[in-house]
Amino acid sequence: MASSNPFGPRSTADKVLAGIDLTGKRFVVTGCNSGIGFETMSALAANGAQVYGLARSIADARAACGKVGAFCTRMQAQQARADANEAIAAARAAQQRADQANSTAQQAQQTANSAQTTASSAQSSAQNAATSAEQAKDDVQAAQERVQEASRPRPTRLARGERG
Repeated sequence: MASSNPFGPRSTADKVLAGIDLTGKRFVVTGCNSGIGFETMSALAANGAQVYGLARSIADARAACGKVGAFCTRMQAQQARADANEAIAAARAAQQRADQANSTAQQAQQTANSAQTTASSAQSSAQNAATSAEQAKDDVQAAQERVQEASRPRPTRLARGERG
């Protein structure tokens, strides 16, 4: 079966992000001063993302952000901590919303399961009622036949020597 993913081990960040507008999106990239971290930060910023570059030292992060340009935030350590705390709070709020949605989905599934069980039980009861109705109909018919049989005139037996 052929894979539908057009990207492979030699795909670059620029190729993967080509045509994707990341304006208004924020990313934190670790190891931004070299290698894949720098390339990722560059590609994200080139597509309009606001990128926060993190490195082992603030000097390395500033130097890397300076190479990338306007969409990379050069900030002091205090500002980075404040932004990180804001991002953490947003992530926690998103997780709470996801947990609530998951809980609601589980409740809906339980309700659906309960409704399915009730429907199955009702169907079984309906089948039992239909069977009982058929049996009652057969019993009524048998009783009517017995009544007809009992109401038919029967020849009387004459005792010996009697004439009818």
